[in-house]
Amino acid sequence: MRKIPMKNYLILTFICLLTICILLYLVNVYNSKKEYENSTNERMNFLKEITYEDFDNYIRENPDFILYISNSEDTEIVKLENSLKNSIIKKEYSDDMIYLNSKNLPVDFFETIKKYFSVNLNLNEYSSIPNLLIVKEGTIEEIFYINSSTTISSIIDGIKTYYD
Repeated sequence: MRKIPMKNYLILTFICLLTICILLYLVNVYNSKKEYENSTNERMNFLKEITYEDFDNYIRENPDFILYISNSEDTEIVKLENSLKNSIIKKEYSDDMIYLNSKNLPVDFFETIKKYFSVNLNLNEYSSIPNLLIVKEGTIEEIFYINSSTTISSIIDGIKTYYD
C-alpha cells in the first residue's frame, strides 16, 4: 500500500477550512440581504425612503413634499400600493414623494408631526393604516387616511390639487 504524504493532508485541511469560511460568508450575506428586504417595502421602492431618525431633519430642510406612510408587512394593501405606484409614476409625482415604513415607528413620531406642523391627528385611525400627507410651504395641506373605500383617483386628485 502506498503512503500518502503529509503535504496532501495539509492541503485537504486548508481546502476544507477555506470552503467553510466561504460558506459562512455567503450565509451571512444572504441573511443580511433577506433582513434588508424584509425591512423595506418592495412595492414602494421607487420612492425615496426616509427613516424615523432622519425625519425631523428632513421636514426642516424640505418645505414641500408628499409623505407616504405604510407598513411594509401589511399584505392587505398590496393591490392598492401597486395601483398607487403606477399612478404616481405615470403622473411623475415620485420626485416629490418620500416613503416612511411604519413597521417600527415609535408613538412619538406622531407627536413630532403634531408639534412641528401644529395639527391634530386622529392617532388611532392614523397609526393603523397607510397614510398620505401633502406638505406645502411647511404646512400640511391635506391628510389622506387610506382605507378600503379610498380610491386611487381620489388620492391622485388630492395630490394634483397641490402639485400641478
